[in-house]
Amino acid sequence: MLSLRIIASVAALFAALNPQLALASCATQETQPSNIRRTNDYLISVAGASALDAWAVGSTNLGDGISPSRLLLEHFDGTLWSVVTPPHSLYNAYFTGVSARASNDVWAVGTERAGTFGRPLNEHWDGTMWKVIDGPTMRSEDYVETSGISMNPSDANDVWAVGTILSKDYGPIYSFAEHWNGGTWSPSDVGSVPGVQLFGVSTLSDGEAWAVGSNTCTRGCFLTPIIAHWDGTQWNRSQGAFQRRGILNAVAGTSAQDVWAVGSWAPIAGKPEHVVIEHFDGQSWKIVPSPDPGEGAELTSVTAASPTDAWATGSYPAPFSSNATLAFLEHWNGKSWKVVLAPSSETFSSANGIVDASGSVIAVGDSLPDSTFQGFLFTTFGFTAHC
Repeated sequence: MLSLRIIASVAALFAALNPQLALASCATQETQPSNIRRTNDYLISVAGASALDAWAVGSTNLGDGISPSRLLLEHFDGTLWSVVTPPHSLYNAYFTGVSARASNDVWAVGTERAGTFGRPLNEHWDGTMWKVIDGPTMRSEDYVETSGISMNPSDANDVWAVGTILSKDYGPIYSFAEHWNGGTWSPSDVGSVPGVQLFGVSTLSDGEAWAVGSNTCTRGCFLTPIIAHWDGTQWNRSQGAFQRRGILNAVAGTSAQDVWAVGSWAPIAGKPEHVVIEHFDGQSWKIVPSPDPGEGAELTSVTAASPTDAWATGSYPAPFSSNATLAFLEHWNGKSWKVVLAPSSETFSSANGIVDASGSVIAVGDSLPDSTFQGFLFTTFGFTAHC
């Protein structure tokens, strides 16, 4: 296991070797989830109404690589993480996203497997307890994987969740979206183009929403990024800043003139990917220069508090290592993106989710004590950051 001092030194050296990796003057502190020493736990998303009230979701299993997943739900009180028992202990179920509007209004989404197929899983926290809320009725032969959720910060009755539908015969995949209107979840048509997957969504206070993902095909082509926009009436495809060999994993916005999307792209087909950040200013999407740790780096989550305060997180290959990776963050100060070193002390780590909860950034992820992958010994970690 690498010590925190070694990781900081290696990352700083890597930044010195790559001048574009300017370091931001931000303080980070590790906040270990309560299950930090349990094996094969994954935290994939985090949301918080404040720095003293955050939720993280993911999955856990026996760690043998074949056992079915179970729901993992944790709460952060500003100091400590604690495991919270979901309203049911489902096997073959996992959380993939969480969104919080207030301390008594939090949604978590995921997938519940029924036999060999899956259906959307929606759970709501009302400040006292978690409850399962039935989603839209889906075809029994489809596998629906919900990937992301976002609540309108000004309207509890405006919530979007997105994902992917896999058909029974393993044919083309399709995008999936569902909307909560305060009483029921209803499916929404995002377009019937085959091959489209949606991974992230952001609901704005004016009722608009943005969703991002990728488009795949069966032969002879590569992943291409997808951006969709909800104008209050229908979903429409939006022209992004780059169109080839890439994927967008997450999106976040503060207004119709300030929306960020992050992911990765490959300059040359078949080569390792690099990080990419796009911004929408109300008129068009543009690529914004950002620190790139190098080949194989990827951004998986983004959060925005204001036009001068946004964060993205992901992982990059550790310098001088053949297969280890390190978690990292990037911060937008209104002028440029800069790297923030993540205080994870494992040799293989990835920061999967991040949220700006009232000025305090909270991030979660998973890590391995070594890079051999033997025993699937993933554990979870969390940290906070301030600039």
